[in-house]
Amino acid sequence: MDTQSLRDACERLWDSIRRSNDDDARNGFHAEFQLRGFPGPAAGSRLARWQEEAPDEADGKSDGESDPVPTPEAGIEYLRRFFGEGKGLTNLVYFVDAAQVLDETGVVQSRWIAEYGLGQKGSPRYVSGRVALTFLQQGGEWVVRGWLGSRGQHHAVEGSHRAEDVQAIREQILRVFEAYRQKDIAMLRRTHTADWRGFTLSSPSVGRGIDAYIQAAEGAVGSMQFEEYQILDLAPIFYGDVAIVPYVARIAGKNRQGRTEAYRLRVLDVYLREPMGWNQVAANTSLHPEELIGG
Repeated sequence: MDTQSLRDACERLWDSIRRSNDDDARNGFHAEFQLRGFPGPAAGSRLARWQEEAPDEADGKSDGESDPVPTPEAGIEYLRRFFGEGKGLTNLVYFVDAAQVLDETGVVQSRWIAEYGLGQKGSPRYVSGRVALTFLQQGGEWVVRGWLGSRGQHHAVEGSHRAEDVQAIREQILRVFEAYRQKDIAMLRRTHTADWRGFTLSSPSVGRGIDAYIQAAEGAVGSMQFEEYQILDLAPIFYGDVAIVPYVARIAGKNRQGRTEAYRLRVLDVYLREPMGWNQVAANTSLHPEELIGG
């Protein structure tokens, strides 16, 4: 069987999840179909075994006794209520990243995105995930054997739930300020990615790449000897390994004439988690509005 037939089977699976009609709900599901590790919208939740029907310890479940094997009916109904229109996630869409046939086994890698409730005054929230689906050939058709999934990056997480990451990003921002104070251009290169984008305080146009950022940074350290810096307000929000980091800072130093200057900045940074930690990939820096009106 070819890859296209495997992709078609995957599409039928997602369509069966979306449908509210129970007819043919089991089509394409192996008799031993089990759900493993597919995450739910709430932090820490997951679509694992058919937990809602499994007895807990209070029901007399003995030590070492395994959960009952879920039936195809239970699995598809769980998915429907999880993804179903008006019953959980809405506007579910999916994307096939790769499909491969290995003898009688098929593997499909997919991403999915959906709305997860509404925030203040009707603004949507989103959740997403990645899933690897395994299929087996049976009677000339592809049937689902199981899947393994992980959370995607669409679910927003407040900084209060990721205190260690907030502290790491704060330290990285302070490292940037210290590099300006010490006129350490090498450190400024290290704390910004090669494909950096954005606006510095003096940018007349979009800065494209680290060289554009460094050019602006060299102008800044040449015009002012930075002496003090302080973060006044910091409010990151996380989307997986990406952090949106708005903050207000106060900096002070001496200009070329030796006069002390102090002003506040309003900054919006984008940080990406890398092997060595969090690093800045984009930014927009401007004077605080109260500086412009003499506040």
